[in-house]
Amino acid sequence: MNKLHLIAAGTMAALMVAAGGCADQQQRLDEQRQQRMLPPGAQVVAEGQPPLSYLIPEEGARIQVWDLTTSSLVHTANLPASSQGSVLVLDAKSQKLLIRSMNNNDQAVLLDGLSPTDQYRITLLPEGNTYDAGPATAPIGP
Repeated sequence: MNKLHLIAAGTMAALMVAAGGCADQQQRLDEQRQQRMLPPGAQVVAEGQPPLSYLIPEEGARIQVWDLTTSSLVHTANLPASSQGSVLVLDAKSQKLLIRSMNNNDQAVLLDGLSPTDQYRITLLPEGNTYDAGPATAPIGP
């Protein structure tokens, strides 16, 4: 009977190690999939659960917003040249991608379906990137 218990304990330990190995392998596959979502030369500027923010350092920047939880592209945009020095904010609560400017000339685009529990990534795309882009924002009117 003791021999049977030892065999059972050894089998359980092996299964636990194998399950841990599968989780590690799945995590590596997820990381590789997320890396493939980055266009060549792209720079990750914000990542995590919203709200996310990014100080726009240059004029004419181009960004992409990815939902890492669903592995889907949320939005690609050309930021207006006038946005330099403004803060880009991804806000799931208001379902908006905002440009908060210092002169209170805020702009926003509605992004339906943003989830406050999903993980997002904002990437700065290199110049000359050929991905299609929509308008980054629309003026927030009075």
